Amino acid sequence: MVNLYVVCSSLEEPQSLINRTRNIIEKILEEIPQLDLIGYYNQKNELENLVGEELDRFARPSIILNSSGGTEELIDFIVERCKSQVLIVADLNKNSFASSLEAYAHLKDKYPVKLFFDENESLKISEIKKFTKVVSALNYINNCRFFIIGSPSDWLLTSREISSFGRFKTKLNRIEVDEVVSWVEQISNSETSEIIEGWKSSYSNISVEEKSLIDSAKVYFALKTLVNENKIDVLSVRCFDLLSHNYTACMALSMLNDEGITSGCEGDIPTTFTMMVAEKLSENPVWMANPSLINKENNTITFAHCSVPNKFLSDTKKAGLTTHMESGLSTAISGPLKHEAVTIMRFSEKFDKLSAVKGRIIKSDMQNENLCRTQAVIEIDGNVEDWVEQSLGNHHVIVYGNLLQELKYFCSFSDVKLLLI
Repeated sequence: MVNLYVVCSSLEEPQSLINRTRNIIEKILEEIPQLDLIGYYNQKNELENLVGEELDRFARPSIILNSSGGTEELIDFIVERCKSQVLIVADLNKNSFASSLEAYAHLKDKYPVKLFFDENESLKISEIKKFTKVVSALNYINNCRFFIIGSPSDWLLTSREISSFGRFKTKLNRIEVDEVVSWVEQISNSETSEIIEGWKSSYSNISVEEKSLIDSAKVYFALKTLVNENKIDVLSVRCFDLLSHNYTACMALSMLNDEGITSGCEGDIPTTFTMMVAEKLSENPVWMANPSLINKENNTITFAHCSVPNKFLSDTKKAGLTTHMESGLSTAISGPLKHEAVTIMRFSEKFDKLSAVKGRIIKSDMQNENLCRTQAVIEIDGNVEDWVEQSLGNHHVIVYGNLLQELKYFCSFSDVKLLLI
């Protein structure tokens, strides 16, 4: 939960404050259920009583809707004692912006506090939503259980020797790939029938054998069992080790991402961590992909990978199931994506930098046999050569929409350097 305080000058009665802020408070609470309205305050001693009675509740991320001047001490008191992120939202009336700016200038170098002002009510609510998503994401990330199954693939230099996530409190746990294989061997063919029938009814063209479908469904069940047994929130699999058993984890990872369990491949730790951040900030599945080609003249990057979430596709009926590209084995999705705005992002190996650039998908599903099965051409807003120079590794995460404002909040509150291309 995120606290919401409404404050005003001691010269105004609380009932007057309630009356004149009623409409916007009702809209905020209706649209953002994660908020906990703590109350309306015009006296510091009332806040002091609150801290004494409800210390745990007080120490949460907070939004201060400042409705007048003369509130600097109230804002200062809340920020200093909540020990978490705070957004000050200024009003256009009664010197609210002036007092907000005074408080912000005093606090911003010592505490994770931000100031927002706009006369447009809907933009205020939108900003509060962004802040709430960011602090909720940070809370999840710092408390989640991240598992790597196996170890990073040998070619992933930026995933080597990672044992922690920098300033983030996320715990890294390990499971051997053999545990996946062991569970696959215990699952009967009959247990996979419902999933396979679902695939057959969902995808227009299936060009792999029945055994490939069965094995892919078994890998899903195996990973889901490990997720449930170990209470896994996020996982990354050294999936190429499964090829010796003639199957991959492509379909399993796609399904897990659709279910909200962040799942990366090749044991790529920074990119899977990026997936988790992007999913929590966008509240939608995201796509981990290889940047396979660049075109300097058109300022485009071609991305491709074999484990796209089904929900990331534009039309499942136009998608198909084919083989994993490198091996020609198992099952992977090939399909069209939405030709919409996207954000491309990735963390560094020390989790102290995050690169991000806006773009738009202008082409997809090219059916290039030399690329991983789901493919897209993205025209970026920044210069593609600058993007290459600031790149933090191979795999990147693609998310629909413009996530830059959320990322600015996120990086500011987590002491991460944001590299905007």
